[in-house]
Amino acid sequence: FFCFLASSFWSLSAGTCRLMRDDAVERVLRETLVKSGAKNAAVVAWLEDRENVERFLRAEDDNEHKATRRLVSMVAWMEEERPQELYCPACYEFGCRGGDQGLELSSTSAGHYMHVCAYDKENRPTIYSCLELAVNKDIEDNRKHLISTFETAIEIMPPGVLKWNWVLDMHGFRLVDSDPRLARIFLSLAGERYPERLGQFWVVDAPKLFTGLWSIIEKFIDPKTKEKIRFVGTKNGDQELRDALATRFREEDVDWFCLEIAGNRKVNRGEKTFCYREFADQLQAVADERAGHGPNEATRAPANVSTTFLQDIVRHTDGKIPPRLRPWK
Repeated sequence: FFCFLASSFWSLSAGTCRLMRDDAVERVLRETLVKSGAKNAAVVAWLEDRENVERFLRAEDDNEHKATRRLVSMVAWMEEERPQELYCPACYEFGCRGGDQGLELSSTSAGHYMHVCAYDKENRPTIYSCLELAVNKDIEDNRKHLISTFETAIEIMPPGVLKWNWVLDMHGFRLVDSDPRLARIFLSLAGERYPERLGQFWVVDAPKLFTGLWSIIEKFIDPKTKEKIRFVGTKNGDQELRDALATRFREEDVDWFCLEIAGNRKVNRGEKTFCYREFADQLQAVADERAGHGPNEATRAPANVSTTFLQDIVRHTDGKIPPRLRPWK
């Protein structure tokens, strides 16, 4: 009897909390629509997705006034920036050209090496980036690339998944990478524009040169976000990395990360790129095969994403490839 009462009380309390949260979301949504004057159809649709409003509420510890203010700012940013339509042109050109070792270190005609490459056990999209292979150091190009990558991760999230992970490989870190403007851009985007999106963040092989930069930027990182960051090394083999990733990823994906990271120690800057057009073609081939159009040689996964990633995307999107993954030809 007492167990029944306790269970009933818990269910009632949970239901009451849910109703209170729904009311708060509705109030914040209405006030944001009024104050922002949002007109762009894509922005209004984004705002009317209650999960987005809830994220901003959680980020502000359920303070409705602060959440509304941040959402109004977000609407203005989205209408000006149009992040859902933004691509990184540098990567589409440089990556699909196959790279160029002769490019200057900060060349804006070069690309980055940061892309979504796998899902974890909870179906969270995971980003991998390697500084050695990221030739482009232009501040504005990097800002656009961050937005483009974050939007890609969001677009391939299965229903109910709200977060992404990031594996940041710091192999190749140089003095140019310690530009505090890059750190500020990331913190601003992650905190102001994409709150409550980060699941886990692994930093691989951070060099001593990074210590000074970290001592500066860690002061500006939210304590909850800081708890999600883990530093791992591969100088004495990959066991530490394997152990760290095994808590979140399937064995085959852990193997892929370890091979990718080890392999990237053997190539020179500018040699290895990520071709978005090739990736899009291979993804379409997997979708066609799933739809019964027969096997296709292009279904082989690109070397720089997990071996099951293409199939996972098609499965999670029910064969409907998101527009962002079908770039211009």
